[in-house]
Amino acid sequence: MTRVVHVDVFGNVQTPVPYRAMEDLVDTKRKVLVWLADESHEARIVSTYGHLAIGELGVLVSSSGHVEVAERDGPAAVLLGARIGDEIAIDVE
Repeated sequence: MTRVVHVDVFGNVQTPVPYRAMEDLVDTKRKVLVWLADESHEARIVSTYGHLAIGELGVLVSSSGHVEVAERDGPAAVLLGARIGDEIAIDVE
C-alpha cells in the first residue's frame, strides 16, 4: 500500500514507488488490480500508453521513474476517484 503523490494534467495517478519494482512484469500480459477506496479496477502493466486500448487502465513508468496509473485517452484519476494523499495498492494477479 502506498499513497497518491501527484495527479498530472492528464489525470495520471502517480505514486512514490520506483518503477524497477515492477519492470520485470512489463508486457507479460499479466493483469493487476488497482485498489483505491476499497474498490478494485483491472489494469495491465505496459511500457507505453499506446499498448492500451482506449479507456483501458494501465500501470507504467512515469517521467520521474515511478509507478503511475493511467487511462488511455482519459483521466485515470477521475475513473478511480483518486486524489493526492489517497491510499492506493497495486496487486499482481
